[in-house]
Amino acid sequence: MSLSSIADSLLTIVLRRDGREFEPIMKTVSLLLENGAFDFMEPTKSDFAQKLLDAASSTMLKSRDYKRIISGMHVCCALTSFAEPVSSAAMSPILLLLAHVYPIVRKVTADKLYSALLQYEIAALPQEATDEAIDEMSDLLLETPWADGSMDTVVESRNALYDVLTMQVPEKSAKQLMQGGGRMNVRDDEEKDEFNDFSALVREMHR
Repeated sequence: MSLSSIADSLLTIVLRRDGREFEPIMKTVSLLLENGAFDFMEPTKSDFAQKLLDAASSTMLKSRDYKRIISGMHVCCALTSFAEPVSSAAMSPILLLLAHVYPIVRKVTADKLYSALLQYEIAALPQEATDEAIDEMSDLLLETPWADGSMDTVVESRNALYDVLTMQVPEKSAKQLMQGGGRMNVRDDEEKDEFNDFSALVREMHR
């Protein structure tokens, strides 16, 4: 089976937006992206990256399961390595997650974005001052208390990242998108398990 066929099959699964499939398929896709398996499917040659990004970002931003959110975020970070307009489009949901209501989501997103800055050549960065932008973003990502800081502090740092990238701060926050979003195909008992998992994680973090 060719890589193109594998990409099409993975995208088909992602587009089903099945709750139980989302996290494992996102982990598989992010691993393949990070290892350059789909580098040949640049936006000028294929709509794979854009379709994948649309499905991953819209689904994770509407989810209340932190594991699904993080797995989708990993895909978005990997997609920042693609050419424009995908790179900037992938950066947008990542920045939204930096002000998410779940502290663990904010912290893991900041760490992953910092790694992406070191690993990839990101087209979304200002081309005339790429090194300066990387330095400014790195300082913000490393020095901001994403998990423990106040939301005012978190939002201020997140908005500063928008300024570095010369991107406009969106009107809707990640919380508003999560509250107003539709549901994936999950059962009621599964959704209860998601909240129980998150509650257990919060208790563990504060021991």
